[in-house]
Amino acid sequence: IENHFIAETELIDLLADMLDYVHVPVESTAIDLSLVRQGAMRVYRTHEFLPVEQRPEGVLVAFADPQNPLHVEAARTQ
Repeated sequence: IENHFIAETELIDLLADMLDYVHVPVESTAIDLSLVRQGAMRVYRTHEFLPVEQRPEGVLVAFADPQNPLHVEAARTQ
């Protein structure tokens, strides 16, 4: 990224593919505010996640660090 060999968004997409995650660009994604209101903002801030949308298989959640097990567990129990 520093040497401009790859754009940051390309690296994020590549890592998401490798780790079998969905890359959700929160800044350009419509967030379901009714989902957000169901939880506590304090928990979202502390554990750096945000529910984005309801899908048939469950709620899509955006994480700052999807590999942090404490944050993932907090999202599951929220």
